[in-house]
Amino acid sequence: AAHDYQQVNLTSSLPKTLITCHVSTTNNHAHLLSKLKLAHLEFIQRHQHLIVFSGSTLFTDPNNITQQDAASMVILLATGDQQQAQRFIDQEPYAASKQVF
Repeated sequence: AAHDYQQVNLTSSLPKTLITCHVSTTNNHAHLLSKLKLAHLEFIQRHQHLIVFSGSTLFTDPNNITQQDAASMVILLATGDQQQAQRFIDQEPYAASKQVF
């Protein structure tokens, strides 16, 4: 069924899927993240019709200072179709590299 994705937001009744990815701790990923950033941003822009929101997470360190956690990515997709969500993340450049997430 076709959806009017322009009407999708956090409160819409359309189904949504939350994707979370965490940076692999086994690789030195800083260079790779930098190398893939433009491809990632272009991918996100091409799929903005499907994305409700995306970004990194916040965390609080032991001193209760909230900081941005560049080690994780969160994307809320306007789909309840698990196969569509899987295809989306499989094609996302950071995840597709199989070295970052």
